[in-house]
Amino acid sequence: MDTIAMQAKYEEDECKTVTELIELFREHQKSVNNSRRPLIRGERKFSYEPTAGIFRNEVARDSEVAIFNEFQRHIPAYSSADTSNLWNVMALAQHHGLPTRLLDWTTNPLVAAYFACEGESDSDSAVWIIWGFDNEDAPPLPPNPEDINRVFCVTPWVISPRIQAQSGEFTAHPNGNPISEFLTNKDQILKIRISKELRIRILVQLDLIGINRRTLFPDLDGLAQYLRWRTDPKLIDVGLVRN
Repeated sequence: MDTIAMQAKYEEDECKTVTELIELFREHQKSVNNSRRPLIRGERKFSYEPTAGIFRNEVARDSEVAIFNEFQRHIPAYSSADTSNLWNVMALAQHHGLPTRLLDWTTNPLVAAYFACEGESDSDSAVWIIWGFDNEDAPPLPPNPEDINRVFCVTPWVISPRIQAQSGEFTAHPNGNPISEFLTNKDQILKIRISKELRIRILVQLDLIGINRRTLFPDLDGLAQYLRWRTDPKLIDVGLVRN
């Protein structure tokens, strides 16, 4: 964590309930500057620092270009999306699960908490909140994603109801270096730990306020996965009333 401390103000905290998470976020948002827009992301593994999928999966540069071009070439058979805008193409590829230079974020801490806690993990989880990349002095986004040499914040076109439901944002990455290396001492990171023993309880609390697979993935797949989760026997132990 020394690198983070040198480049941006870095703090760690812990929450045991959704209410505590909201309060931590509210307090830090106020102390940073209410006008600064946060980027928030949930990670299932506390020790993992966010980076884009193309680097996380160690995809070679030649392969990255090849799969991106192949995806772009086939888009017209499936979608009327504008393939001349390479950022839109990359957002579409990211949305459909192709590893890209984009990394998914949200502006909603509850959405991030859901993604931190869903699925199986033997590790504590983390909610990362970053106040950075919103500098008015930042250079304009280049037309070609391959030309970036810093991390850019990218507000995506709403190509899917999922992006809207998840309050989605992206960062675009030039390499696989930790995101903290691109921040400055004007920026801030808050990393909130969620104990692995509390993951299911947090998911149940989120479900009670309408943050779940059905609302974040508003389609039949999301509905089916949510109903399957509601019948998980492990939820009986935390007091969820099953329909």
